[in-house]
Amino acid sequence: MPKKLPASHFIPYDEEEKELMELDISEFDLNSSDRKRDEDIIAIIENFKKEQKKKTISIRLRNSSIERIKKFAKKQDIPYQTLINMQIDKFAESLESV
Repeated sequence: MPKKLPASHFIPYDEEEKELMELDISEFDLNSSDRKRDEDIIAIIENFKKEQKKKTISIRLRNSSIERIKKFAKKQDIPYQTLINMQIDKFAESLESV
């Protein structure tokens, strides 16, 4: 059974993200005159929800690297795993332009 992490391990959603996660796409009327707009909105919401899903991995890092990251994260007042995740996300996004 996966270990449940405390809420402090995650960057909270902003208000717009909360709305998107809670939005029920079945409320959209695809038979309306704004069908294309509604389809676009649904696609954006579904893509956002898909992007929020994460996969658990295991990785070996040097102790000294982890300690430096933890120290830096503590100064920034964010969980160190969140910091690592943010940096990996930035790196992955930079690869799209390669």
